[in-house]
Amino acid sequence: LLMKDLMALKSSLKLFLAATGVYLLLFSKDSPETVAMVLTLMTFFLNLNSLSYDEKANWNAFALTLPLSRKKLAASKYLLALVLFGAALALALLLGLGLGLAFPQLDVAEYCVATLAMMGALMLLQTLVLPVSLKWGTEKGRLMLLIFFGLGALALMFGGSQGQQWLEELFSRPALLSVLAWSAPGVVAAAFGASYLISAGIMERKEF
Repeated sequence: LLMKDLMALKSSLKLFLAATGVYLLLFSKDSPETVAMVLTLMTFFLNLNSLSYDEKANWNAFALTLPLSRKKLAASKYLLALVLFGAALALALLLGLGLGLAFPQLDVAEYCVATLAMMGALMLLQTLVLPVSLKWGTEKGRLMLLIFFGLGALALMFGGSQGQQWLEELFSRPALLSVLAWSAPGVVAAAFGASYLISAGIMERKEF
């Protein structure tokens, strides 16, 4: 199932790498975090593209004629997400190390922290979008994304200065940051586990 998804995303992966190269040329020196952000966002949407391809091909209905359980169909999307995010994280960190060597003024530690934070946030968002997309389709999943980013934009609009002050206070506390950094993998893993159980239940009850 994982190989099927990766093959289906073959053309999207080529575009992904091309876009990464373009952003690397444009922002590698002045704003390397932008490259990491683009990597993370594209990884997030690749998994949604996989769901969209399955819907258009009516894959799930066909897959149920094979010796595949509904739980395995749900698990394959979470495995794909983990593989894609893992590859993106490794690529982003390697780019950070390379940029650190090319541009000594770059704070590699800050870049890595920003990359991990963005990756963790979008992985958590993925755990919310996947069950919605499996239940009601990828269009509803994308609608949920629009609502989420819209709420984020409103929060920045009306509480931008307070939010910035809160973040500055947060980053001025190394002990708290250390606790957050060590607990983040556990939080993401727990969220993925809970999301998978919800998605498996949805797939068990869904009619194709």
